Amino acid sequence: MRVTDATAVESVVFGRDGLAAAPGAGKLVVDFSLIHPDAARDIAARLKAANGMAWVDAPRCRQLRQFCEQRTDLRISLNPRGRR
Repeated sequence: MRVTDATAVESVVFGRDGLAAAPGAGKLVVDFSLIHPDAARDIAARLKAANGMAWVDAPRCRQLRQFCEQRTDLRISLNPRGRR
């Protein structure tokens, strides 16, 4: 998924009929949104507690200038064993 900010991610995940309401065991969310890593970790932990769904934080780029110049990168942060 890729949405505009942490508020939008919260809405998609925990809003009415959001991801947290679906069966989550064995499923994975890949979030390409540009949100703060602390927010991503918090949302991931809450989603895991809600339904067991896993989370990968993979923002495309952190700066608008990079995006406009088509110099985007992909950063992936995951925690396969549930460690912090």
